[in-house]
Amino acid sequence: MIQADLIYDIGAHHGNDTAWYLQQGYRVVAVEANPILAKELEKKFSGAIQDKMLKVQNIAITENDNESIPFFISRDDWRSSTRKNIAEREAEIVQTAQITGVKLSTLFEKYGIPHYCKIDIEGNDAVAINSLAGKINTPSYISCEISCHSIADVQKNNELLYETINSLQAAGYTSFQLIDQDNLLQLTDKKHYSRLHSLYARICTKLERFTGFYSSTYSNRHRTARERKVNIDYVTTPFGEDLTGTWTDYNTTREYIQFHFNDYYALTQNKELIFWVDLHARK
Repeated sequence: MIQADLIYDIGAHHGNDTAWYLQQGYRVVAVEANPILAKELEKKFSGAIQDKMLKVQNIAITENDNESIPFFISRDDWRSSTRKNIAEREAEIVQTAQITGVKLSTLFEKYGIPHYCKIDIEGNDAVAINSLAGKINTPSYISCEISCHSIADVQKNNELLYETINSLQAAGYTSFQLIDQDNLLQLTDKKHYSRLHSLYARICTKLERFTGFYSSTYSNRHRTARERKVNIDYVTTPFGEDLTGTWTDYNTTREYIQFHFNDYYALTQNKELIFWVDLHARK
C-alpha cells in the first residue's frame, strides 16, 4: 500500500531535498552511504528525527541485501560513489568506507512504499530500480539519472543510455519526463543545449539577469526559487504532477534521450563528459 505522506531521498547528501520534503509536510526516509554526511544529517535534522518525521539510514543501495561494499569518498563529495571511477573523476578519493548494502525493495518492505522516491546515487540508479521489477507495490513516482557513463563509453555501447529507463519500464513505469538538471526545463523534441548557447539566447538570459524578470524560456530555476521562497543556489526539482511538462511513453522518451545526447555532444565535442539528465517516471 502506497503511503501518500511518505518520500524516500536516496542519496540525501547534505539534505537539501530532505529539508524541502519535510517543509512540505512529508515523512522522509533519507539514505546516505557517506558516513560523514549521514552523521551530518542526523545532527541537522535531529528535531525531525525526534518527531518521527525522518529516518536517516547510513547504507548503500545494492543488488543484494547485507552486502558489504567499499564506498569511495571523493574530495568533491557530490561525486562519492560505490563506483571508484565516478568518485575519482573530478577530484581525488580521500577516504574509503566499508558500507552495508540493502536492496531498495527491502527498504520499502521495512519502512513502507512511498508516494515518491528520489534516487541520485552516482551510477547505481539502475541497480536500485532493478529490485522493483515484478513487485506489485511500487512508488507512484520515481526520479533518477539516466546514465553515469562518459560520452566515449556510450559511443562504444549506445544501450548504456537506456539503463535506467529500461529498469523503470521493467518495474511497471509507463510515462516519463526528461528534465535538465541545471535549468529544470523539460527536454522534448526541440534542441536544448545548442539553443541555450546561441547568441540570441545568451543575450536574452543576460537581459533577464539585468532586469530580474525571468521567463521559463531559458530556465525554470529562478521562477521555481521565487515561488518556493528558497535560495536560488539550490532548488529541488519539482516531482510528480507538479512537473509542468508533458508525460511521454517509453519509445518517445528513448528517442528524446538519444536526440539530446547527440545535441549535447555536438555542442561540447568532449567525449570525457557525462550526459547528466534527470528522468522522472510514473505508473
